[in-house]
Amino acid sequence: CLLLALIGCQRDEEMEIGQVSVSNERLEASYSSVAISCTFQTNVTIKNVKAYLSTTEEFSSATSYSLTEKAKNTFGANIEGVKDASTYYVRYEISNRWSSKVVDYVSEFKTLPYQAPIVVITKTKDISHNSAVIEGEVVTNGSIVLTECGVVYSTVQKPTIKDSKIIVGNEKGSFTCYLTDLQDATTYYARAYATNANGTVYGEEMTFTT
Repeated sequence: CLLLALIGCQRDEEMEIGQVSVSNERLEASYSSVAISCTFQTNVTIKNVKAYLSTTEEFSSATSYSLTEKAKNTFGANIEGVKDASTYYVRYEISNRWSSKVVDYVSEFKTLPYQAPIVVITKTKDISHNSAVIEGEVVTNGSIVLTECGVVYSTVQKPTIKDSKIIVGNEKGSFTCYLTDLQDATTYYARAYATNANGTVYGEEMTFTT
């Protein structure tokens, strides 16, 4: 009777994992990350969960990520570093203190394509011997919030942010730049630019002569 009582009182973390089902799974992907959340129905209290992400159905290139418990047997995480415009396959491994098991369940998600910001110079005006006005536009911010945008200019072609630049802000929309202290009778090259966490992009080059 004592043996039967001990068996009946066995804690679930000391039991092997039996059948497992997945419910309430959410896979919300951007171009570079995916938020994962799901609930597992099983006969034990789960202690750890790993999500395996792979770009192949055979999981030959799988990378594992630890999920955090949000509620009893519900786990999730925000995973960074996935490739844009790609299909990923997901499966899970759950464990308690006694055993672990790869769940017989595979899902998939697609990441969004990365979109770079688009910037253009729309007009040059009021050109004098030592100044000029340039109007431009941030047509779209792209996939990431901008850190800055404006106009770069130089007396050599294809100016970059390492040359002279005027910062006008970090938002979508039209802007105006006032260039001063220019050299007289000189040809200048200018480009609109926009910078985000992925780097800097430039619009088409234009020229003007003081």
